[in-house]
Parts: sequence; C-alpha cells; structure tokens
Amino acid sequence: MKTGIKIIFTAIISAALLCGCNNTAKNPTSSDESSNTVSYISTNESSIQQSTDNSIVTESTSTEPSESKVSETTSEPTSEPVSETTSEPTPESSITESSYEISVVSTPESSVTSTETSSYVPPEYNFKDKYFVNKLDERMLKNFTYAYSAVSNFQRSVTFEKTITSDELDTIMFLLNYDCPELIQISGDYFPVYSNFEEGTVSGVGFSYIMDKKQYKKASSKLDNLFEKIKKNTNGKTELEKEKYVYDYIFNNCIYNETDTMSGSAYGALINHKGRCEAICKSFMWCMRELGIECMSVSGDQNWNTESLYASHSWNIVKINGEYYHLDITVDKVQLENGEKYPANYGFFNVNDSFVSKGRKINNIFTSLGVPQCTAVKDNYHILNGLYIDATNNNVKDEFYSVLGEKFSSGSDSISIKFKYPSAFEKICNNCDNWIKDCLNNISGQPFDYIYYTDDFSNTITISVKIKE
Repeated sequence: MKTGIKIIFTAIISAALLCGCNNTAKNPTSSDESSNTVSYISTNESSIQQSTDNSIVTESTSTEPSESKVSETTSEPTSEPVSETTSEPTPESSITESSYEISVVSTPESSVTSTETSSYVPPEYNFKDKYFVNKLDERMLKNFTYAYSAVSNFQRSVTFEKTITSDELDTIMFLLNYDCPELIQISGDYFPVYSNFEEGTVSGVGFSYIMDKKQYKKASSKLDNLFEKIKKNTNGKTELEKEKYVYDYIFNNCIYNETDTMSGSAYGALINHKGRCEAICKSFMWCMRELGIECMSVSGDQNWNTESLYASHSWNIVKINGEYYHLDITVDKVQLENGEKYPANYGFFNVNDSFVSKGRKINNIFTSLGVPQCTAVKDNYHILNGLYIDATNNNVKDEFYSVLGEKFSSGSDSISIKFKYPSAFEKICNNCDNWIKDCLNNISGQPFDYIYYTDDFSNTITISVKIKE
C-alpha cells in the first residue's frame, strides 16, 4: 500500500531559521561623563582589565549583538559533534580548557577611552582577497590597517593618526567583522573614542574580545586542519563543484543558533557547528577564499516580516566561472523540530540580483563601496540541473509531472524544484499531495513513502521518495 507523509514549511515556520547581524547600535554617553572604561581579555591571563581616562567621551557600538550562553536543544550535525559552551565541552570541537573559559567581555558602562596610540606604521598586510577592503581609498585603508593590526595583536584599543567621522569608523569596523573572518578573537562590540561628540568625530576605538591569545592559537590550529581537509577533498574539482562541496559541508554540519557565545563567529559555525547567519556566511566566505575563489559577505535589511532576534540578515556573493552570484545557506536551511534533517532546497544557490532584491536590501556601507552586479543565471543550481519551472499556473501541472518523471525515473531519491512564478508555486502547494502520488504511481511499480516541504522564500519544493522493501 502506498503511503504519503506531507510536511509543509511556510514562511512562518521557516522564520525560526532566519538570522541577522545587528545594525550599528549606538548608545551615546553624556558629554560630561567623568569615567570611561574599555574591557578586554588580557593576552596573558583570562582576567578582565580596564583603562580609565577622564577627558574623552565614548559610546558603545556593535556590528553584531552581544551574546549570552544558552543550552542548545537542536539535533547534532551529521558528522562532527556539537560542543556546548554552557556545559562541559567535547575535545573535538571546543577550544576551551579548564583554566581558559571563553566568554563575552562585558562593558557595564558601555564606554571607553584609549590610552594606546598607533603612531607607528603598522606592518604590511595582504588584503588582496578582501573585496571591500580593496575598495577603500588610501586614507581609509591606512586607518583600517591600524585597526586590523591592533586586533591582530590583541590591543585593547587603537588611536588613529587623524580623527575620522563616526560613519567612517562604522565602515572600518563592519569590514573588520564581515571582510575578515580570520579575526575570530573579537566580538562585534566596539567603543568609539570621540574627539568631538557633537560633531561625531572619532580619534580611536576600543575592542571587545571573546578569546585570548592562547585560545586563539588553539582555535586557529583547528581551523587550519579543517581547511586542509576541505582542500584535499576538493582537489581537482571545478569552481562550481568546490562551491557546492562547501555549501553542503556547512549545511550538514552547522545547526542554526542565534545565542551561542560564538554564534557570530566563523569558528562557531565551522568548529562548534553552531551559528547564526553571520557566522554561516563568514564560514562560507573563508572556505571559498582558502580554495582560491573570490567571495564576500554582505548584510542588509530583510522584509520577510518574520520574527527573529534580529531585523537584519547576512549572506554571500561568490564569483563562479567569471560571474557573480548571491548565495544564502542560512535561508536554505530547513530543519524539523524533532531534529530530523532533510536535503537542502538550494533555493538561494547562485541566484541573481533580481531574485534577491524581492526580499532584502544590502546595507549602505557595502553599496557605497561598490557591490558587484549579479546578473548571470547559468550556474544557478536549479537551472543547471533542469529543476527550474518557468511555466505559468495554467500549465504548471504538466511541467511538474515532466520534471518529477524524468528525475525519479533516472534514480534520484530526492529533488528540489524551483518555480519562477509565485502563482504557479502556490498552485503546486495546493495540489502537491495528489500530484506527487499520481506521478509516482505512473513511474513506480513498488510501494513507496514520500515526504516534501515547501519554502516560500525561494519558491521551491523539495521531495524525497523512499521505495519500500
């Protein structure tokens, strides 16, 4: 007897999987503030130290939200185990030791002054793989290099040679966060040092760290080992094959989490296997760069009208075979509440500007520097694999039957189909059960089970079929 199991994920259910990276949030202090502090993890010990100054007013700013430790209740990934930062960590996926606990540094007064200067010329850095950093003019690039050098050396703060505007500081700190995934030691919190608060001019910035040098060294070693594994497994593959390998690896090994201590870090997604959109897109970008493929992370406002912790969202732009595409692993990640996993729908695997612009707008910090146009469609997952239906709702049934028949007759057990027109997609959703049964009855002489879910964000339906023994 043939049986069917139907599971439909609407935009409301999928909303729990959407994540964000906080817009810049500022909480200015009074201009007559008498005491200002910066908190950071010492490079020699895990205690928090402070520096005070009575002359400069500051505020706390963040490119990602402050995070707190919570217990993760979602399922473990398909390969390496997930480490819990709220309980005893597993040796395979945690960088903590009994005497070095990773924690977010708190700054109760949300203020800072800088007692360190950067009058020296910072060392030369190779920023050639950083798309947006390379768009900075000479003056901004120099200031960015000062900040990058300070963070690389675990300085608590840095003072620029000349004052900059608060908007320019936002750009520098956004690029440290989004274009430099290797800076896994910092949180998204930063503390502007104002030379003139009313005019919004900044003389320096303080940093907040989530690991010290010893922890960073161990974390970097684990990441290096992972990158070597990825390079080995993708050796000889095409750019598109490498892209899909990394996409599948992150999709299958990272559980969506908004509140874990390192949920905004590439380390959190790649090693702890937990992260929100910010961590997921930075992980993909870093892996692509390690494989010699141009890639960047962007963020912006989304208009899906969903309920998540953050109003913003982060994703990738990747260059494959000479063309730029948008890619969003997070939105493609659908996981059932019981932890059972289903195949990716690849709904945002190499899509163009026209498709992405329907649901989000890129942050001005990135667009002002110049975001590459994404107009190509040739390496879109569904178009490339004959899984894209551009029929209207009048003849979508015939096209649907044709694709199902071809793919399942050739031995596929799971497929994702994308629809160009929302009206055609809606018609499929309303008739999916009957149409799937009818089509599979015609091509299979054996009893079967099937399961499917739909995704309103990408107009995709993913169908898995299992022949009964």
